[in-house]
Amino acid sequence: MNRAITKRQEQVYRMRHHDFGGMSSEATAKALGVGMRVVRKHMLRLKHVAPQLFPILTQRQALIYRLYVEKGLFMADIASALGIVTSTVSDHICKMRKKGMLIPHSGQDKWFFGPVKMRQYQSFQDVRIVKKF
Repeated sequence: MNRAITKRQEQVYRMRHHDFGGMSSEATAKALGVGMRVVRKHMLRLKHVAPQLFPILTQRQALIYRLYVEKGLFMADIASALGIVTSTVSDHICKMRKKGMLIPHSGQDKWFFGPVKMRQYQSFQDVRIVKKF
């Protein structure tokens, strides 16, 4: 059975991914005894070969994600718990969305991601109907 990624790429991924410790690229390079360029090269190759493994969050982003999405805390509650301001929590959430994380907007149902416009039938619209079903 062929592997899509090498063992070294897997090792780099596990060191970098937020579920396995979330080390920075710099810390990963130092731990493996390689340069930052090598770590970046492995991560770019992984993103190309196995995009389903991404995005990768920083440790702080992962913590905020767990508190906001999984625990359902509000941004102000997270900010006070972590000793940061609410705008910093908001910035982290924006960065996670840019990375591709599905995060609901504040005050919305967990899987509702925006307003839905519903059209209703009006009798004056009959003139525009070519064929009724």
